[in-house]
Amino acid sequence: MPPSFTPESYGWHDPYTSVQQFEKTKAIEDLRSPLIQSFPNASSVHSVAPAVPEYIDPHYHFACKAQATELYQTVISTVKRHGVDVESKPEKFRMKCKSYPNGALLCFVVRVYRDTKKSESVVECQRRTGCVLRFAELYKALKGQFIPSALSIATTKDVEMSHEHAQETTQCLLLMASSHFVDVKSKAVEALASLSGQDRNVQDILIKSGSVSLLLEGCAKFQKVEDVHRPSLTALANLSDGRADVCRTIAEKNLRCLSEYTGKENPHVVRECARVLTNIGHNLKDTLRDMDCMNTAVKNLSRSSDPLALRCAQELETCIEGMS
Repeated sequence: MPPSFTPESYGWHDPYTSVQQFEKTKAIEDLRSPLIQSFPNASSVHSVAPAVPEYIDPHYHFACKAQATELYQTVISTVKRHGVDVESKPEKFRMKCKSYPNGALLCFVVRVYRDTKKSESVVECQRRTGCVLRFAELYKALKGQFIPSALSIATTKDVEMSHEHAQETTQCLLLMASSHFVDVKSKAVEALASLSGQDRNVQDILIKSGSVSLLLEGCAKFQKVEDVHRPSLTALANLSDGRADVCRTIAEKNLRCLSEYTGKENPHVVRECARVLTNIGHNLKDTLRDMDCMNTAVKNLSRSSDPLALRCAQELETCIEGMS
């Protein structure tokens, strides 16, 4: 008979089998050696910032006299104030940042270096994906925290539209948003989200043009396509603010989905769902009947670490108490 070959014959061992056997013979308390217990807390260890590299982005860096450790913490608090989600790596003096202007993803990296020759600390920002103009605005705001003269540079603002221009633009965008091509649809919905943040006259045009139904479809049918899903939620959050008719349409068609989305991992999705649901709670106190969805949203939002989500959870809980 031919010899039988097993994984062990090739010197390979199943790691899952070995882990299971180890777990049967070792309790977790046995792994806590005195060395591990006596090791200092990671937060108390002060690392040294890396030296300035040979090449650094010439347009998106600045230097100041602050200590690197203090500078790093100040940079984190500054970008968070501008609605940026931060994944911090203090041991490397590096942070990954995500922002969502009009629901569109903007990724960039911030690093802090030390310049021993000049006795300075250096902050460098590098864009990964997203709008260049929005990235430049965030960089100028960050730089202005340490160099006030940088704030004097003009920033990009959304263009205010006339009534006629807004109508024409909305019709074109709605046509693009109904496209079967995802890239065309996503850019159109991002533009609609931008328009939804303007004055009430422009919002009225969007609502009367039927954009709410299209945005609800973008939320429900494209939840796995975040480039469409995120700006759809942003636009709905803007349009439902103080408008009972829009809130009623959303509640009738998409309330259960919105409550489920509050348990998503994407922080922007959670925040925008929280805004929509809070608007519904404030505007439909006497007519809202599906309380299970609202209670689910409150539970999900209460687990979040995001300040906006937590504030919305408290407001929703107050609205629910007023409805009972």
